[in-house]
Amino acid sequence: MKSLKIYLYVSLLCAALFASCEKGPIPDPQDPDNNPSESTAPVINSYSTKFDNKAVYDEKLVIVGENFAETKSGNIVMFDSTKASVLTASPTELTVKIPRLNKAHAVLSVEVGGQVSNKRAIYYDAVRCDSVLLFQTAKVERIREGVEWKQLETTWRGAPRSINVVCITPSTQNKLGLALPSALATTSATSKAEDALVAINASYFSSTSTGFVRINGVDKCAGNTYSDSDYYKNNGVFVFSDNLPNITEVKNNAAAANLPDQNIQCCGPLLTIDSNDIKQENVSHCTTAHPRTVIGVTDDGRVLFVVVDGRFEGKAEGMSTTMLQELMRLLGAKHALNLDGGGSSTMYIKDKGVVNHVCNSGSSWDKVVERKVASIIYVK
Repeated sequence: MKSLKIYLYVSLLCAALFASCEKGPIPDPQDPDNNPSESTAPVINSYSTKFDNKAVYDEKLVIVGENFAETKSGNIVMFDSTKASVLTASPTELTVKIPRLNKAHAVLSVEVGGQVSNKRAIYYDAVRCDSVLLFQTAKVERIREGVEWKQLETTWRGAPRSINVVCITPSTQNKLGLALPSALATTSATSKAEDALVAINASYFSSTSTGFVRINGVDKCAGNTYSDSDYYKNNGVFVFSDNLPNITEVKNNAAAANLPDQNIQCCGPLLTIDSNDIKQENVSHCTTAHPRTVIGVTDDGRVLFVVVDGRFEGKAEGMSTTMLQELMRLLGAKHALNLDGGGSSTMYIKDKGVVNHVCNSGSSWDKVVERKVASIIYVK
């Protein structure tokens, strides 16, 4: 009987202790001290890129949020299953290099100390990503602040290409200009006379397609009378006033002369306006692959000087105007205008001379014999 009483006593004591444990304090899920996984997990509030918040290979992505690690190595940023390089870090902001993914979009997340953030979808800009891939082997040189030169020899769209691109950010240092010598002259000669840093040939000079030119408010060349057969060679203008560039559509030289801009160069065919390609004429001038000179303006006001070499079999095939439209989209042009091409296509850079392979009579791949042209567009 005594042993039974002891057993019952011990059982009751254990039950009481167990009940006491069950009725202890219950953690409040809203109390961060009682839910450390929620209080310390990283959070992505927003992200941004300079391309309308779309991802472009090798460019920067800025992530704004909470609970990031202060050190770069303490943050693991993932695009799906691909780890991105962290360039800068603070508890509320990360800058990362966007990885190359063959996908239209990815899921973005941040991991800190084993805790993973919320997930955000990010979309890739397919056109600009293609541009990165096209120019990944290009020679790139900064001529000066706001003036970058890319020179590329590659195979693209099934043929060899030789392309020179200069991207210009207009500024007090980088002044745009037009020059129309009193008589036809080579691009390099006119460039030197203007002390230009970079220049490209501009207007046609044939009897039917010379373009209207205005320089600093003064009409310099009226251009030829509208021709039904050659109208597409004068259906666009590159203009700038107070160093602010634009490209727009016109019907002919007379319409160009009615524009209010301080500086005007009429030419054509017009390629792209407001990121919309203009239908090209079914004529040899447009459909055949030729050497080309093109000018473009991006949505943030940068100017693109582009020269595509051609007529060198096995080395440089040139482009049709529809292919030029694609190239200019890859380069980020919002507006684009074809200029005089063929043997006229020339790019000059100060202290380097002519940097493309001119196909004018007497030239060869390694020998430049420039054609005399009507006008040039330059930066100085």
